[in-house]
Amino acid sequence: MRNAPSMPSHSRLIAVGLLVALLVLLVAAVALPLSAAKGAAQEQLDDMVHRLDKYRGIAAGKPGLEQQYTQLQAQYSVDDAYLNQETTALAIAALQGIAKRRIAAAGGVVSSMQANPVREEDGFIRVSISVKMRAPQQSLVKCLHALENGRPSLFLGGLMLRRLTSGAAFRSNPNLQMDVRFDLAGYMKAEGV
Repeated sequence: MRNAPSMPSHSRLIAVGLLVALLVLLVAAVALPLSAAKGAAQEQLDDMVHRLDKYRGIAAGKPGLEQQYTQLQAQYSVDDAYLNQETTALAIAALQGIAKRRIAAAGGVVSSMQANPVREEDGFIRVSISVKMRAPQQSLVKCLHALENGRPSLFLGGLMLRRLTSGAAFRSNPNLQMDVRFDLAGYMKAEGV
């Protein structure tokens, strides 16, 4: 008979154990998703704080950048990019003079220049010349760079290169001459633009 009273206390222990296990499972079921959500929210917050610091750094540099922009605007007027002669004939003559000076300064020699027909493009007047020149292989890039960089803005097109010697002599001697032909164009503002 002594076994009968121990049964209820044993079943009570099992019931209490099951209740504790159920409570642990419930707490885990609620706490784990909350903890994961908090971690994700913290990660988002850290990312936003990092972005905010980055944007503040950019904003702090804004006055200096505005000053640099103003200086560049003053240094390079938009009007400097165009040929500013009054007629297309004067613009062609100016274009020929610019080409001759820039090519000579970069080590090339102009053989001939010929004016191309003037045409209107998107509200601007395109003035161009065909140029034939010679330049040593080593200074050719310098010549082409000098033509396209500077004021007024000029544009190369239809570039044709021909070496005047062939084979191993050309590859071994960077001073050998290249025959170069291209069109060089500049733009004038049309009336009212």
